[in-house]
Order: sequence, then C-alpha cells, then structure tokens
Amino acid sequence: MAKSSFNLKSPPKGLITSLNFDHHGRLYVSSFEGEIFMYTNLPDSTCPFLVKNLPESILDTCLQSSDGIDSDILIGGVLGTVYQFNTYTQKLLTCPFKHKSGVQCLERNEDFNVILTGSWDNTGWIIPENSNGVGADARKITLNGKVQAMDSSGNYLIYALSTGQNVVYDLRRTEIPIRTEATSFKTSLVTCLRAIPQGKGFVQGSIEGKASVETFSGETKYTFKCHRTPLVDDVDFAGPINDLCFIDEKRFFTAGSNVDRRVCLWDYTKQKRLRQYSNLPMGVSCLKYSPKLRLLALATCDDSFKNSVSISNPKFPDRASCLTVIPINY
Repeated sequence: MAKSSFNLKSPPKGLITSLNFDHHGRLYVSSFEGEIFMYTNLPDSTCPFLVKNLPESILDTCLQSSDGIDSDILIGGVLGTVYQFNTYTQKLLTCPFKHKSGVQCLERNEDFNVILTGSWDNTGWIIPENSNGVGADARKITLNGKVQAMDSSGNYLIYALSTGQNVVYDLRRTEIPIRTEATSFKTSLVTCLRAIPQGKGFVQGSIEGKASVETFSGETKYTFKCHRTPLVDDVDFAGPINDLCFIDEKRFFTAGSNVDRRVCLWDYTKQKRLRQYSNLPMGVSCLKYSPKLRLLALATCDDSFKNSVSISNPKFPDRASCLTVIPINY
C-alpha cells in the first residue's frame, strides 16, 4: 500500500457495491444493505447518511446531472426497482422504468446525456437525463441473456451477457446491435467491464483471473492472466477481477478479490503492468478514480461468503468493510 494513502472514517459495515465521485470531488458510497453515504472534503471528511433502510439491496448507482450539477443519485435495486435520490431536497423517488429482476448496472453517458441500465431480466433501458423515464424518448433494449456487466463511451454501449457474448450497440441507432461476439474467456462469467475512453473499445475481467482488451478498430485484441496466487509447482489459485477503472486513455486499474488482495495498474497499449498495490486488508469489491482530485478510491470487503458450501449453511462476512484513498501522482 502507498505510504500516502489514507482510510476514510466510518465506512459501511456491509459489502460496498459502488463508488462515485461527483464534479465537486464528493465521494458517494453504496452498500448491499440499502445504504448510501457521502464523503466531502477528503481526506478530513465526515460521513453523513444520505439513504437508510432502502426496501431492497443496492447493486449499483450512478450520478445524474441537472444544469451541470450532479444533484441526483440513481440507485439500482436487487428487486428491479430504480430509485432517484436528490442530494439537495433529500427526496427519494421511485422511477417508472422498473425491471423484473435485479438492476446489475447503472451508467451515465455524458456525450448523449442518457442514463443506461442493465438487468438480470435480459433488458436494458436508455433514459434521457432528467426525464424520469417518461416519454417516447425512453428506449428499451431486449437482450438474449442476463446483463453481467455494462459500460458506455462515445456512441458505444457494451453489454457482457450471461450467454458468454459481448453485445455492442450504437446509441444513435439501437434497433439492432452493431456487433455480437463471444468473450475471450473459457467461462462465460464476466465480472466487470469498462469502455476505453473516447469509445475506442473495452476491457473486461472474468471470474478466472483473466482480463481481455479489445478495440473496435480491430488493431488490439488480447487476453492476459492476472490476480493469481501461486500454490505449488505450476498451479495458481485464480481469483476473480472484481472491478476495473481507467485513469486516462491508456492506463487502467484492476481490482483483485480475497485471493490476492491487490490492485494493479496496466497500460493496454504496451501490454504491461506498471504498478501494483499489494497486501490490502481484504479483497477489493469496487474502485473509482477522480480526475479532478487525482485520487483512487477503493473499497475492501470481506467476500468470504463466496466460499460457503451451500446456501443452507452460509458463511456470513465477519469483518467490516474499509474505504481507502490513494493519491495518483504518476
């Protein structure tokens, strides 16, 4: 861990599901327990509750802009509801574009001023900002599998599906996808996906400890191993890549699980690891970079429940989550 890193006070006790920085540098944190926190004035920040006791667990969140100000938090629930919380009025509303199952992904495309959803019910919504999902401009996309990961950049919208396919849409015309192809992984379980800035392509991580890079131009396409722990001889313990985030057009971070407890920085154009932060207290559930503050926020959580033998005898997390912030000066 970097010597200049610092831990935030009073993090959520449960599994942290998303992190978001707004344009003012405030950090919003959601937990699976249905709570949202806000940190201001990093690192000397208090942590007020914004949302408590939501009627369903939170899977993902994103920020919505109003007149250039990030004033609303959109919340995706495990039961399929999308909520809208205004940070100024403190009002929580239920949006009309409800899914039939969990809202796995919520993203905002600033180029097109739309909010994007991806759900386990094989659908996604494209919603103009500040429309509350009402009107003819809201578009629904029907997919052939559950959405496992999703992101958007430029005019591209990319879904990773439970069928093992990557499906790409052009936001200017969404009647049919512009490309559909199989992932580069042996297993179909994609854990995370991030679009390369300026709509150049995408990077995704898998449960088997691999990441793949693909550009839409076709110039770059490769898969590499990462976040693995050597056991004996040539045997590695492969852990999932829990999250990804870009810090510029070429470099991105990958987040490891409890298997290796590392965060690594890569340059996809050089196909090279540049830096790593190891010996984290627990696996990293999610991370987010703030270009304004040049800070990387990462949430470390106890994900030992994934090792439960069965759902009838679950192993619940017994360690509180931790929020760490690392200054990025390179």
